[in-house]
Amino acid sequence: MVELRRSSRSSTQESTKASEAQGSVKRSTASSDVGKKKKAKKEVSEDGEDDAVDGKYEFAEPELDAVAIESKKERENGEKEELIEDSKKPEELKITDGEKGEAGVENDGDEDDDDGKGTEEIEVGDEIPDIKLVNQDGKEISTKEEITGSKYNIVFSYPKASTPGCTRQAQGFRDNHDFYEKHGVKVFGLSADTPKAQTNFINKYSLNYDLWCDPKKQLIEVLGAKKSPSGTKRSHWIFKDGKLVDKKIQISPENSVKEARNWIENDIGESPDQENT
Repeated sequence: MVELRRSSRSSTQESTKASEAQGSVKRSTASSDVGKKKKAKKEVSEDGEDDAVDGKYEFAEPELDAVAIESKKERENGEKEELIEDSKKPEELKITDGEKGEAGVENDGDEDDDDGKGTEEIEVGDEIPDIKLVNQDGKEISTKEEITGSKYNIVFSYPKASTPGCTRQAQGFRDNHDFYEKHGVKVFGLSADTPKAQTNFINKYSLNYDLWCDPKKQLIEVLGAKKSPSGTKRSHWIFKDGKLVDKKIQISPENSVKEARNWIENDIGESPDQENT
């Protein structure tokens, strides 16, 4: 009887030791797994990766230098401005007489942009005011002298150089160069871009006319294409013998090219069929 009790106690002790040994193995395994995870996380961090998210590791985005970031922002802002401009109808952007004064004092952060009074928009029959700007080469030009240099002059404005819609508009006027040259028509592009941006625009797309730089939007506002607070409406104006004879404010790139040429053809009495004969 005593031996049976000793045997039972011995069996129980062995079972307890086995359970403790098994638990020790599990704890050791769990501890090892945690250590591996921490080590993996540390290695991932040292390799330039982000911390784990939901059990997964993701590579960090490469850092951009200051120039690349600024270039990306300018491109995105220009394309966004174009999309906004091209999606709106002319009547949505027309400034009424009651709003013109308020729009006129917008200065885009330049205190000397105007004297606080609204700038009067020129109308058909008016001459272009004499405003000093610079072209893509940084050379100062007089708008009045440029416009009176030929019988016909077309000035077209665009929101930002080298963006999609502006490029289509600029290429359209470029492709009509032979027709315009034949009939004494000079073409000028106009925007608030810098001379460097205009030069890049010309070189990239082989533009065959000058581009004017109007960073304070002095001429852009006089022509009626300034969009509050800092945008530019895609538009074009036609001058004949120094006077404004036609203007289209807020127009698509394709229609700007087409309607400007149509006006010239009608005025000189030449149709596309006559030109090709």
